[in-house]
Amino acid sequence: MIGGMSTSVLFFAAELERVKEQAAAAKTSWQAMAERGLELDEEPVVPVFEKNILGPTLPCLRGTVDGCKVTVRILADGVRTTHTELRARPAEPLTGVKIGVHPSPWGILGTIRSWLGQDIEVGDEAFDEAFLITGEPASAPPQMLDAPLREKLVTLNANSFAGLVFDGESAKVLMSGVITAREMVSTAIDVAVAVANWKP
Repeated sequence: MIGGMSTSVLFFAAELERVKEQAAAAKTSWQAMAERGLELDEEPVVPVFEKNILGPTLPCLRGTVDGCKVTVRILADGVRTTHTELRARPAEPLTGVKIGVHPSPWGILGTIRSWLGQDIEVGDEAFDEAFLITGEPASAPPQMLDAPLREKLVTLNANSFAGLVFDGESAKVLMSGVITAREMVSTAIDVAVAVANWKP
């Protein structure tokens, strides 16, 4: 039991150090996003296990892109559940629309999930197989997910994409881990802004 606890403590310490290094790399990489109208800032870290073990702040980006208020931030509710959130808020919210796009689970789990929940098809066979799509009204996702947007989502899906949610007030792209690559951050911003500005 003691050996198992020691292994867990060492693993946790290694993960913590990895996240700290990724956050530092993100801060350096995200400085170049000024060309997109975003400013690098820092925000307080949500304490983990009643103690702020990641340090006092984490890097974030804030600004306006194509009329949307955009924020890029690291969510660190737990070292093993760290995500990068990219959120775009449109100047004019859209009422009565909710859309979700998530990577489709493979195998029997994906089949069961599609049976139990909504899975809207957009008419692109490869895309429909790769993603679980939900929406209210059901006609909204096929209208919104045009070919350029689908292409960007496929690119993100190969790089830690965890999901896209649009509730009319904001479009949120969630990526697993700390995303340091500028091109991935830029692509995710493109997706969030395009969805936030979409009108049926």
